[in-house]
Amino acid sequence: MAAEQLVELKAQTASAVEAIFEASQGHPLYVEAAIMTATWHDPAGMAAVLALYLSREQPLSHRVRAIAALVAARSESLPVATLAPRSAAPVA
Repeated sequence: MAAEQLVELKAQTASAVEAIFEASQGHPLYVEAAIMTATWHDPAGMAAVLALYLSREQPLSHRVRAIAALVAARSESLPVATLAPRSAAPVA
């Protein structure tokens, strides 16, 4: 997608995405909106996917998609320690 198209897409969807985030995780499009905006490096989207990933109440499919979005966005808040198997020795 060209940069101009991305800017236009963000502008066209901003109010809808904001309404979804305001409705909280109960909104049927919350996960999709969070993942989409995280790939745009949007702070609200990044925070939302991080929360999705860290929540053990979320279905595994949502958590996997959330961590994939964080990796794709090259998030600096990527919780590396949570990726290690539970039986692995702590990383020093």
